[in-house]
Amino acid sequence: MRSSRLQAAAAALAALCLAPAPAAAQDEAAHGIAALNAQRAAHGIPAGIVEDPAWSAGCAQHMGYVRRNRVLTHDEDPSKPGYTVAGAAAGAGSVLSLGRPWFAGGANPWEDAPLHLMQLLAPDLSVTGAADGCMVTWPGYKRPAPSRPVLLSYPGAGATGVPAAQTASESPFVPGDFVGLPEGTTTGPHLYLLGWGTGTGRVTAATLAGPAGPVAVRTVDNQTGQVGTFLPPGGIVIPVEPLAPGTTYALAATFAGRHKVSRTFSFTTAGAAAPPTTAGLSLDATAARQRERSVLTRGLALRGVAPQAGTARVVLRVGAGAVARGTATVGTAGAFTARVALAHRARAALRRHRGTVRVHVQVSLGAARAARHVHVR
Repeated sequence: MRSSRLQAAAAALAALCLAPAPAAAQDEAAHGIAALNAQRAAHGIPAGIVEDPAWSAGCAQHMGYVRRNRVLTHDEDPSKPGYTVAGAAAGAGSVLSLGRPWFAGGANPWEDAPLHLMQLLAPDLSVTGAADGCMVTWPGYKRPAPSRPVLLSYPGAGATGVPAAQTASESPFVPGDFVGLPEGTTTGPHLYLLGWGTGTGRVTAATLAGPAGPVAVRTVDNQTGQVGTFLPPGGIVIPVEPLAPGTTYALAATFAGRHKVSRTFSFTTAGAAAPPTTAGLSLDATAARQRERSVLTRGLALRGVAPQAGTARVVLRVGAGAVARGTATVGTAGAFTARVALAHRARAALRRHRGTVRVHVQVSLGAARAARHVHVR
């Protein structure tokens, strides 16, 4: 729901004077709020969210409107069956879902709906109302700001069991729609940066790295096109590709609102890490002949099979003289491709030779070693 509706929704909800909700609805609300508090606390986000029973009753009435009219919507039409003032106010200030009820012991129904989940995780949230498929967010952002602004995260520091891959799905759009990762794209897990006391702003830096080196990411924040108005203060970092299972990654990020804050934390993905292949390190003969122009502009191409992911050390000897040293990133165990840039002396040695030059390549990755001659002409 858009932040521009916050004041109107809050005012409408504050004006409600409703009879107590039925016991079953109260039980649903209590379970849902307890589950949200537990999820937040587990990741270092302020918990202690309390229920406003009037808001819970409004949520229940709005979901009754949704079911009667068979449409999942934040708005209510006074001419449609099931319309109530309380339900309309609750719908305008809540996240909604028709999935498996959270309150029946299932997972958070908004876990793969990043815009909705971020509203639930906002540190400012301190009061809510809930019913099956509805939870109030924007009107409940009443938590006092900390004495010093802080950047929190989901997952939290040291979290384990984080899904390695995610396919976001929600309406009216997913954050990835605005950064070249449209709905239906399987990415790495969305990583949430949650500003508390910062005001809205933008992610000015975000670097994600694992054992194999840097990971390509995209970011969205309060200043990203249409999506920004749906986000509480903060941003989302999206790994472009799924992450490796059973692997620890570190994210370093900076968010600039009224105040600039930074955070660095690590987390570990779910699943078992890929076991090292039993094959040793080898270099493929398909890269044994390369063009000088390509080598000089793009680096020497390496292809082969590696027993593990990591950073390989490479030594290049051009002809009988110049030696160049570099590194190559091997993303996963098994087949790999990489390029190694030549230092100035090695580039000069290539240019001095006429015809074909033999380059001796030595590669080491952990305890594994491999060597090969590459002919450059």
